[in-house]
Amino acid sequence: MPQFRTTRHIDGDYTLKETDAYKHFDDSIAAICDFDRSDYLYEVPYGTLVKSGFPNLITAGRTASGEGYGWDVLRVIPPAIITGQAAGIAAYLSIKENCGIDKVNVSNMQKILSEQNVMIHFDDSLIPKDRGGKKVQIGHI
Repeated sequence: MPQFRTTRHIDGDYTLKETDAYKHFDDSIAAICDFDRSDYLYEVPYGTLVKSGFPNLITAGRTASGEGYGWDVLRVIPPAIITGQAAGIAAYLSIKENCGIDKVNVSNMQKILSEQNVMIHFDDSLIPKDRGGKKVQIGHI
């Protein structure tokens, strides 16, 4: 059976792109590295897993919202595991908070993930000096 890697993924509230390397997101649910270039750091915004207006839809791993190489970064096993963990916590919080999964309190999710030893934001000291060390804060909550 042929495997088509990029046939299905959501058009989430945010789409991760290769140019998002070294950017911080207020709604980050995990910090990951590029499997091929381990010094490229990414944060995964919650918006890559959900779409506003779809209260019962969440995804993780290769079906998360990414384009180009940004999707390649999300599709491999370690990011798939961690986005799956975040999706499970989001489902729990959706029930607990009696709201759609697209309206979950991301701060509560980040707190639970942090308690489970998930790195939410990468440390800026890990940015390689030859990458310009540019620190960009982007909010998506």
